[in-house]
Amino acid sequence: MGTCEGKDLKVIEDKELTGKENMEKDLHLFKSLIEGRGEPTLRFYKWKEPTLSIGLHQKEEEFDLGIPVVKRPTGGRALLHGFDLSFSIVDYAERWGNGPTAIYMKLAELIKNVFLKLGVNASVTRSKGIRNLNKFCMFAPSFGEITFNNKKLVAYATRTEKGVLLAHGSLFLHLDSNKIYELLKTNIKYAVVSLSDLNIEEKEFKRMFETELVI
Repeated sequence: MGTCEGKDLKVIEDKELTGKENMEKDLHLFKSLIEGRGEPTLRFYKWKEPTLSIGLHQKEEEFDLGIPVVKRPTGGRALLHGFDLSFSIVDYAERWGNGPTAIYMKLAELIKNVFLKLGVNASVTRSKGIRNLNKFCMFAPSFGEITFNNKKLVAYATRTEKGVLLAHGSLFLHLDSNKIYELLKTNIKYAVVSLSDLNIEEKEFKRMFETELVI
């Protein structure tokens, strides 16, 4: 694991962890800042094995796919990991906006700008979509999420508590359509675009994201 210091936000590049370990680590960073023991942090991480993370208000018994299921401390719908790059942001909420929607949309614009600078004409979804029709996150962009050619590019969710923000984000590095079909019993290649599809290297995305967020 490596860390580097930005202007006022620590960046962590973590090793692969289990779903439980990843969520416990993000929750620890979040609670530590709330309690005045921590510091604003951007963490990049991956998953040791295919894992389904579910939103705070979803129920684990809804999902029986034969892979680990872990609950996120943020909202949203179920998301498959193991093929993606995930990130979390823990920061003081006041630096992001006044209220949940303003915070959410500021993060959306930041991520969109990252892709614009990488040469990708990404968009922010303005409609509410059809999120109530599917318990999985990948099949339809939700309000504020990032798309390219109407395909989901980045999924993310936010939570604020006692003046502190926790944001979770995920984007596919590549799409192993056959393996994902085995796991989910459905095809997502027509709904999702990966960094590989856009010819963007992981390190390129992380560098631009850090620059946009930290410097």
